[in-house]
Amino acid sequence: MNKRKVNLFELRRYPHGVVISPMQNNFDDHEDKEKAFSVHRHDSYGLFFLRSGEIKMMVEQQPILMQGSSILIIQPGQVHECLRYQDISGWVLFVDGKNLDSSTRGVLE
Repeated sequence: MNKRKVNLFELRRYPHGVVISPMQNNFDDHEDKEKAFSVHRHDSYGLFFLRSGEIKMMVEQQPILMQGSSILIIQPGQVHECLRYQDISGWVLFVDGKNLDSSTRGVLE
């Protein structure tokens, strides 16, 4: 069994329980790149909206390839990592489940 450290990204430091960020190729310059590209999990829902390009991820040890216009939902606690990306354009949204009504949470689950 793999014993790599799994980082946890917590949304509690954001007072409204929501983070929206663009996904762009210039992520190479982002200060959290090393942590974001290591194996990690979030305490919130993550919705990746890819408009163009390609992203290869591992989610719970399953390979995921996002291409073109696509959406990926990561549930709280799911272990994942970005393996590579190319020519990306899109958005990522992290939202605390407490901010969602039960029907919306049901759709995401």
